[in-house]
Amino acid sequence: MMQSITIILFLLLATLNGSDLIEKYKAGNLTIEADQNFNTSYPWYEGVKGRALTDRYTNLEVNDEGNLFILNRPTKSLLVFKNNGDLLSEFDLKNDIEESIRGICTIDDSYVVVNSLSAIYLFTQEGVFLKCVNFDFSVYEVIGIDDNLIAIRGFVTQGYGKSKDYVALYNIKSEKVVSEYNFNRVNFYERRETVTWQVGSTYLSIGIPDRAPRTFVRSLRNGNFIVANSGEPILGIFGKDGIRKGKLALTYSRKKTTIHDIEVTHKELTEALQRKNAPDSLYKVIDPAEFYHPEWPYYYDIMVDSDNNILIFKYDESKDHVFLVYRVFSSDGEFVCESRLDIKDYNFDRLARFVFYDGYLYGFTPTSKDVPKIYKLKIL
Repeated sequence: MMQSITIILFLLLATLNGSDLIEKYKAGNLTIEADQNFNTSYPWYEGVKGRALTDRYTNLEVNDEGNLFILNRPTKSLLVFKNNGDLLSEFDLKNDIEESIRGICTIDDSYVVVNSLSAIYLFTQEGVFLKCVNFDFSVYEVIGIDDNLIAIRGFVTQGYGKSKDYVALYNIKSEKVVSEYNFNRVNFYERRETVTWQVGSTYLSIGIPDRAPRTFVRSLRNGNFIVANSGEPILGIFGKDGIRKGKLALTYSRKKTTIHDIEVTHKELTEALQRKNAPDSLYKVIDPAEFYHPEWPYYYDIMVDSDNNILIFKYDESKDHVFLVYRVFSSDGEFVCESRLDIKDYNFDRLARFVFYDGYLYGFTPTSKDVPKIYKLKIL
């Protein structure tokens, strides 16, 4: 299950030109090789392990100059690295942000946007605070689009246990919403694989999000961007005016939920309820097979490579988990091929928190000791 996997990539994929990337994808089974000479001198925090490590270092971004930005959530600091791995600077955000912070994005080589659950905070890329903007909806993620535009991914609460996915295209200079995208489907979390109960005036919730459809927003390098939900086979391609320019259609079938999937999820939910001292009545809620979604989403992530190709990462039907399976589409939504990346020699099984820049893919993953290790990988 994804919840039990510690993944926080810091990959660097060697430079390839556009035609080479497509030809590599079309070759089918690809392998990767690490450059053992690539390293950084940053003293990564070693006191947290497992999933807590994933929650500590998050949101990998690269600006137009190739500098790498990583958010350290618990300490409210922003790490900035050069593209050769050297630490450039570290900014303390505590004096400017009182709330817990969730993520960041960069806009060109000018701004860094940091988001809490209810606001965004605008900084220069030298760490100078500029302004704060509050919203009347929950903010999960910010994505840099173009010039002064960002996309905000969040949700709108619709009463107890219910919410609606929400995406807004926002101009940080005019402080206006350019367009918005509402998902009328009631959020999957209130129906499947999530248990919510009340303790006094507080609501507690436990869920295993592996098979929960997610809303994705991904920026293309031509000013367009993708808005999609992994529970649907259609991905929309929008321009910076907010108008849909095209779509991408997935034609393959979704992976079916197996008895083993249900057993593993049931075990994890039971253990989570026990840790929370949940009422005994809740254990009966997670027993029926109808509590579990019959199918997995169409994909678990979307990536845009440095040549504007769109990679859709599918759930792998095999049990060895040594390949990342993905479908490749052009930036206008045309299908190119399906390919697989061999990862059996590395300490990760799915891509997460990664970004392409100038033919390179940045990310990082813990070593066997749960200490982040920076990789430089090239496709062979």
